[in-house]
This record gives sequence, structure tokens and C-alpha cells, in this order.
Amino acid sequence: MSEIMRIAPERARQDPEAVFKRPADIEKEVGLTRGQKIATLRRWEADVTRRLESTDEGMPSNNENSNDAALLKEIKVVIEAINAGEEPRPDAQ
Repeated sequence: MSEIMRIAPERARQDPEAVFKRPADIEKEVGLTRGQKIATLRRWEADVTRRLESTDEGMPSNNENSNDAALLKEIKVVIEAINAGEEPRPDAQ
């Protein structure tokens, strides 16, 4: 029997960083619709943006700024790929 749902969709949409290792994993997830994938990526994007803005306001960053900046770029690449109906390019991450 094949496994259709590999994730808990509600948890994935509310806390994508806890469920997915990389934004590109969302694009491949069969348990989410196209709209859910975009919404999940937007949620992740908002979380990362908040963290980056917090460090701009003087909160400690734990040296995660560069990782978050790269993660934010990767999220945007995957959103663009989903909107264009393409697979994200690994070299664009």
C-alpha cells in the first residue's frame, strides 16, 4: 500500500521549519495542495523575516543571520518555481 500522507498538514502549515528540512521539500510534498504549499512557504518566509528583523532591532542573533538570509532566498526561489509550475533548481538555492 502506498503512503499518500507523509506529514500532518496542519502542523506543516503552522510550523513548516519543524516539519521540513528545506523549503524545496514543501514543493515535493504530495500531502499539500499547490495553495497549501505556497501558504506554508509564506508562513516560513514570515517567520524567517521576523527573526531577521529582530536582530536588526538589537536582539541577539546567535550567528544565524547569514543562514536565515540564505533560507529566505531559498524560500523565495521555491515560491517562484511553484507559481511558474516548475521544479526548483538546486543551483538557485
